[in-house]
Amino acid sequence: MKYKYFEKYRYFDISEFDCQHTGKNEMSPLFLLELDALRAACGFPFAITSGYRSPDHPMEAAKPLPGVHALGIAADIRVRGGYQRHKLVKEAMRMG
Repeated sequence: MKYKYFEKYRYFDISEFDCQHTGKNEMSPLFLLELDALRAACGFPFAITSGYRSPDHPMEAAKPLPGVHALGIAADIRVRGGYQRHKLVKEAMRMG
């Protein structure tokens, strides 16, 4: 099996978070559940542009220590326009 764990998420497929360099995926299930809840709170879709980054990923390898993407607790996302950006930040802050 490709993933260490298997969770069903309402708005995302786990493969959306695969490392774009290695194909590995060690995302935190708790982080993904929180991101799924954020998507529900926002009420609009957003695209994952980068999820897990293996320590071998060029962006992580260039750092003195691997960052939060390599820990599986970060994702880069894309939304449309200022309203969605504002709503996403507002809901994320409300959720803690």
